[in-house]
Amino acid sequence: MKRFPAFRQILPVVLAAFLLTSCGKKPPPDPRLELPPGEKVSVMTELSRPTIHLGEDARLTITVLHRDDVKVTFPDEEKKIGELTVVRRGGTGPSRVSEGVVKETLWYELSSDIPDQYIVPRIRIACADIKGESEYLSGTVRLKVVRTVDDISAVKGLRDIKRPVSMRKNYGRLFALIGVLLALLVLAEIVCIVIRRHRRLRAAEEEPVPANIKALEELRRIEGLDLLEKKQYEEYAVLVSSVVRGYIRERFSVPTAEMTTEEFTQRADKGYYLTEECQTIAREFFQQSDEVKFAAHSPTEEECAALVEKAVAFIEKSC
Repeated sequence: MKRFPAFRQILPVVLAAFLLTSCGKKPPPDPRLELPPGEKVSVMTELSRPTIHLGEDARLTITVLHRDDVKVTFPDEEKKIGELTVVRRGGTGPSRVSEGVVKETLWYELSSDIPDQYIVPRIRIACADIKGESEYLSGTVRLKVVRTVDDISAVKGLRDIKRPVSMRKNYGRLFALIGVLLALLVLAEIVCIVIRRHRRLRAAEEEPVPANIKALEELRRIEGLDLLEKKQYEEYAVLVSSVVRGYIRERFSVPTAEMTTEEFTQRADKGYYLTEECQTIAREFFQQSDEVKFAAHSPTEEECAALVEKAVAFIEKSC
């Protein structure tokens, strides 16, 4: 078998030359990305699909090729293009595609709620360069909007949409709800009032009434018995005296029920719990009351009134 050493040396050189030749070739230019001869702006219009169903969108794309010294201004944001609704809008900024040529795009997503054949109107695009301003228009395209089911009558049991029916506003439930809320508010207020009153009564029961207040209230109660009008002077004086003795027993913890007037006076003279003025009033009060109880003295109405005055003065000054 013959060997070919020369062939082995030539083969790598041939392969390398082939690779260099293939890599050096530039891809053919895209004719869609080239400006026509003598033109500074070129507008291309494309629709993603010519037919859509209800609820679907079709994208309308406008591509503008222009020289890099031309400024392109697209129209302001629109909600409708012709009879079609603009669902979304967007685009891409200037991007260089070749020497001195720039590409910009604007796209709309279009939709309609009514099946029909639509013609998408032209979009006006403003261009300006050093020579002035000019206007270009996009191409005209057609869009067909169809139902999900072409023959709606072929679907059994499916009826067409009826016109809206006006309904009377029923405020009965609203009024009932308002009434329930008002009743709950009134009930809550009543509960709060009862709770506050209960707390006040409980606090009044727990807080002890001072001895002087209790004694003065008892004297007012005795005056309400109308004993003086009934000329029951002795009974009136005895009741007043018992009130004062009860006050001294509660206020100073002195067992007045077991003490005579003389013993009480001697103890008061030592100044344990009474001032000189109170001692004088107490001495005069008990001397007068003892005359009624033990000396069978019948007091007059004036003496009973003076006795009550001394009792009130003693209670108020010694509290």
